[in-house]
Amino acid sequence: MQKRIRQLGWLGFAVLTAAACARAASLSEAASLYEQAGQEQTALNAAAAQGDEAAMRQHAERSNELLKQAREAYDSAGAASADDPDVLGGYARLLNDMEDYDLAEQALLQAVALEPDRAERWFALGETQGLLGTQGANRAVRSLRKALSLSDDPEMNSRIHAALGAAFLQEGLYTLSRESLEAALKEQPGHIGAAITLASIDVREGAIGAASARLDSLGELPPGSLDLLQRSMNKALADFDRSRRWMDDTAANHLAYAKLLVRAGRMQDSPLPLERAAQLDPNDVVTWNLLGSVYRGLNHVEGARRAFEKSLAINPNQPRTQEALHELGASAAPPAAPPETVPATP
Repeated sequence: MQKRIRQLGWLGFAVLTAAACARAASLSEAASLYEQAGQEQTALNAAAAQGDEAAMRQHAERSNELLKQAREAYDSAGAASADDPDVLGGYARLLNDMEDYDLAEQALLQAVALEPDRAERWFALGETQGLLGTQGANRAVRSLRKALSLSDDPEMNSRIHAALGAAFLQEGLYTLSRESLEAALKEQPGHIGAAITLASIDVREGAIGAASARLDSLGELPPGSLDLLQRSMNKALADFDRSRRWMDDTAANHLAYAKLLVRAGRMQDSPLPLERAAQLDPNDVVTWNLLGSVYRGLNHVEGARRAFEKSLAINPNQPRTQEALHELGASAAPPAAPPETVPATP
């Protein structure tokens, strides 16, 4: 009998060991698949920067397939009920990428319960709760403030402040949002997301020149920030338009407004303020060059040619403008209709 009990005990141990090994293998596979999905996303961003639509589609499809496989592996390993906060954190990141924010929040709640003194856990939870929209905004603020109380790292503090700024902005609390975003930039002046979001508040308040200058100071943005920029500027400009606020009728303001429209993906709306800027300051080559580029992008060849010629008449020593004008000379595309009027304000 004792021998039989020992045999059953060893059998049970072997079964548990095998199950644990299989679970570990599934988790390892899930992490590997998720990493590969991230690599495909990076490749997608690179293809987007090059304008290669075929490659973009290929990488997007591959990334989505890898995410699905990674989730299946995580689920088969029981990641949702894991007692390892790193596993829960990785699983939550994948769920966020798949926009399953409710389940991601549940996983991160378990992670903070396991490690309640880790600022990184509370920060991840707060960011995810912020993705839930208005229903998660209050929880996001509480979690992020908890993270801030636990963190003594300037980089982490900057990220927390930036996330708080985004949460307050979502609730329309612009003063609190600005305070948090400025705190983020104080901790880490190069925080791109905080600068973009702060520029969107500038636009809502009518500080068009300040917003444009803030974005200009960022230089060339990485692909991952371009989507945030376009979404933020689109919404901010729409709010500014609805507010019916006025800005001073200056060339600088109209140029700044046009640049924001271009950044927001509203190129078709930018010729009018650019024409007004050129009318107010006809000797500014920056305005003429941007107007030429915009008209070229809108396939209005004659308008582009006129703007580049104006620019070169002011300063002939512009090789890139000369090249752009030369390329237009060989173009046979039909011109689009130019704007009929030039309003004093946008």
